[in-house]
Amino acid sequence: MALEFLTEGLNFKCVDADLGKICADNCQLKLDKCQEICDDPNCTSRCQGQWLDCVNACPCYSGCPDGCQNCPNSICNSPLHHLLIIDGRMSEWNKGMHWNSYTEEIDYRNFDYQVNEFDIEDSCYVMLNGEHWLIGGWFNPNGVAKVEDCKVSRQSTTLELPFHGGMFGSCAAYNGKIWTCFDGKEGRANQCMTFDGVRQEIVAHETTRGHDWADLVVYENELVTIGGCDGEGEERECHGFTEIYVEETGWYSNLGSNFPVHALSGHALVSDPRGIVIITDTENNKTIYRLDFIDLPSGEFVYRWDTLGKLRAPALNISATNLLEAVFVGYNKLERITTGPFELTSSIVYDTGLNLRLDHAPMLIVDENFCKE
Repeated sequence: MALEFLTEGLNFKCVDADLGKICADNCQLKLDKCQEICDDPNCTSRCQGQWLDCVNACPCYSGCPDGCQNCPNSICNSPLHHLLIIDGRMSEWNKGMHWNSYTEEIDYRNFDYQVNEFDIEDSCYVMLNGEHWLIGGWFNPNGVAKVEDCKVSRQSTTLELPFHGGMFGSCAAYNGKIWTCFDGKEGRANQCMTFDGVRQEIVAHETTRGHDWADLVVYENELVTIGGCDGEGEERECHGFTEIYVEETGWYSNLGSNFPVHALSGHALVSDPRGIVIITDTENNKTIYRLDFIDLPSGEFVYRWDTLGKLRAPALNISATNLLEAVFVGYNKLERITTGPFELTSSIVYDTGLNLRLDHAPMLIVDENFCKE
C-alpha cells in the first residue's frame, strides 16, 4: 500500500513534484523504521497513520496540492537543498563538486579559489544569515573570507586573534554571530570569540576543559561542545567532557552527558530530532553515537548514549552537514546517513573509485543553480 501511494498520490504536473518525491521518500523511511520496532497490530496501525499524515503534508500531495505555494512543510522553507563542496585539492582545477539532491547526480562547477590571495586549508566554514563564511586557517589564521559570485572573496576585516586550527577548533552560527572556539594554539583551547561580520568580541566565560580538536553544535537553541583536548604536543590530553553554554552564567556540564567510552577528538557533531549525533573518524573506529535527551513526565530530562552504527568508508579530518533530514559525511567518499531510534542507514552517494581526501572540506548548502553557467 505504502509504495503504491507514493506514486499514485503525487501530482507529477505540480511544479514542486521533485520535492514532493523527496518528502514522501523520507516519510517512507520513517514508516520502515517505525514498523521495525513494532510487536503488535496497534503499533503497526499507529505507524501507518503517522506515515499517511506525513505524506499528505508533502508538497504536491493532498495537503499541499499546489506544491510549496502556501505549504507549511519544512522542505519548502528554502530552495537550498543541494551541496557544493570546495577543497584545497580541487583548487588546482578551480572546481567545486555540486551534488544535486533531486537527481543524486554530481557535476563539477567552475569555482575561483583565488589561492594567491586566500588559502582555505583548515579554515572553518559557517553559514550566517544566508552568507557563506570561511574563518581562519592553517596558513592564514587571521583571514576572513566569503564565498561570493562563485569565488573565495577575501574580506578587509581580519581576526584579532588567530584561528590556526580552523576545523581543528570549532565554529558555529549562534544567536546571530559566528563563534570561533577552542583553537589549541597559544593556550586558547578554553576560549571563544564572536564575530558578526563587523565586530569581534572575546567571550568572557571560558570552558572548564580545553576542547581543541572538538566540535560545536547548536541543539534546540543551545550551544554544545563534546570532547576535545587540553594542551599541545606530548602534553595533549583528550577527554569526553560535554559543556553547554548559558549566556548569563557561561559553560556548564551535567556528568550524565559526558562521553562514556573513551576520549573523543577529531569528530564531527550534528543535531537530529532526538539529540546530538557524534561521527567519529577512522582513529576512533568510524563509530557513530547519539546523545539522546529523554523527556520525563516531571518536565526534566535525562541523557542516554546510543551506539547507532559505523561509517561505511574510512574517514579522517571529516566534514559533515545536515541536509534534507539526513547527514552527509565527506572524506574519501560522500556518504549519506539517516538516523533512526537506535540505528542508522547509510549509503555512498558518490564514489569515483579514487580517494577524494576532503580534509575538513567546507560543505555549502546551496540551490540547484549555484555556480551553474
